[in-house]
Amino acid sequence: MTSDINNTLERAQEFDGDSIISTTVGTASLSELVRTQAMFKAESIRRNAGCQPWVTLGPVDVSKVGVTADARTDAAIITITSQETAAALAAAGTGTQADPYVIKDKNIAFASGSPGFVLNDPQATYYIRFYNILASGASNGSSIINLVAFGTPVAFERCKFQGANGTADELLAYLSSGTLEMYGCEIAGVSNYCFFGAGLGAKNVKLTDCIVSGTAKNTPTNGVFYAYGAGAFKVQVDRCLFNSSHFHWHIGNGWTIEYSLVRNTVIGGCAVAIGDLNYLKPGGDIYLQIPNMIQNSNFKNVRFTYTPDVTQTAAYGNGADNCVFENCSFEGNVAERRLFEWRRTTNVTLLQCYFHKTAGTNNAGNEVCEFWETSGLLVRECWADGAPEDCYELVTSYGNNKFIDNVGDNVTGQLVDIFGVGSFDVEINGVYGDCGDAAVLVTDVDYVRVSNVFVQQTGTSALGSVVLERRNAAPDVSPKGCVVNGFLSLPEVSSQGAPFAVDTTQALVPGGIGQNFATWWEDGELKFYGEPALSRMTLR
Repeated sequence: MTSDINNTLERAQEFDGDSIISTTVGTASLSELVRTQAMFKAESIRRNAGCQPWVTLGPVDVSKVGVTADARTDAAIITITSQETAAALAAAGTGTQADPYVIKDKNIAFASGSPGFVLNDPQATYYIRFYNILASGASNGSSIINLVAFGTPVAFERCKFQGANGTADELLAYLSSGTLEMYGCEIAGVSNYCFFGAGLGAKNVKLTDCIVSGTAKNTPTNGVFYAYGAGAFKVQVDRCLFNSSHFHWHIGNGWTIEYSLVRNTVIGGCAVAIGDLNYLKPGGDIYLQIPNMIQNSNFKNVRFTYTPDVTQTAAYGNGADNCVFENCSFEGNVAERRLFEWRRTTNVTLLQCYFHKTAGTNNAGNEVCEFWETSGLLVRECWADGAPEDCYELVTSYGNNKFIDNVGDNVTGQLVDIFGVGSFDVEINGVYGDCGDAAVLVTDVDYVRVSNVFVQQTGTSALGSVVLERRNAAPDVSPKGCVVNGFLSLPEVSSQGAPFAVDTTQALVPGGIGQNFATWWEDGELKFYGEPALSRMTLR
């Protein structure tokens, strides 16, 4: 947007024959041109935010998920501990990567307390693939697949795993080490965990064209993915549907899961999609470590949507590092719960995402997108349509946090709200939409840069469109070093007729704020607040 404005200013002088027609910067015609450009940019952001139309779900061919009779075995447990046992069960294949042993067309009824599959050959160099198998029962404490360790990836294709729909205590897969791949599979009724990663070994799960559904036992420890141990747990998901009532989609248990790529997927019906409240590794001390809930993860074109009376928060958690959400949608949670809330995060990016929250009141706890104790955050070209309280909120900035070109429509409170004594270094450039309170509220935060605010205010309570506020900081200390410039909301669309304002009315101790600098256009005139001392514009 800054480059657009500069280009506009350069074009303000035009050569017309032998004369030069000069347009004064700040006139109504130029302001209208810049705001028209902003309007089109905001509409472009709305159109690009959220899931794109290539999302597909579930098995490639649902009719092929299931079982046909294979009389060679009716064993309740398929155990593979050597190449010989694999070859004996195979209907085809030579065991090479290009031609794996194919074990197919079986109906397995796993017994209570016993798995349906035991895979334990850490030194395996041969490959196996299960095809068109139905495994069902009520295991009451065991796992359907017990992947102790396997030297090559184990693949399941067009299989179905059926638990007891919340009445038993099944795990789908217990992974100590190795790689589990599923293609076009259906997982239904598993009541405890789906993918339980335990131990110190490296564990990998890859899901493609799969459906996970059913009702978990309603306890806070249920999770589709559950990390239980310090070993690497990496997940890839493509074109899948998760609709598991009372599940958390992710339980970290203090350990880390890497979702290296989750794309073209719907995650629905879960109590919490990504996150857990236990963000310390066992025995950890929050003051001695920065915990990781998820890290090195990428979510692209993923829709998070939820079921009434089940949903809590779309994404809640602590300790995320180096994570990207691109073209994702977060829709529909209950009242008095935030939609997207993470704490103690580093290097998290939300790019062209869509947020929709209508439930709740104009009270704390109903924010749409909120971060706490964060550094390296980038929220860019996102759109929130519906916010019963504040829209994009940051509490306690640890530096290098940015909100670039974001839209909020039908926002009751502030569109961007940042606060916290001791917070610093936030950039806000490009804010569009409408809100009932201040478009940008900076409370007790130092070294904030705000520019290009094009927001219509619909309420009557805010002192201005962009407000610097002192509430809990010491008098004349914070906010300080803040720079507000660029086009701000016009007086006629500001709640109290002020594009920029300073507020200390809620401060506990009387006094002003620190030294800051602001410029804005109002009635064709350039207005100033403070003095442009460059030493205060440099973060030190």
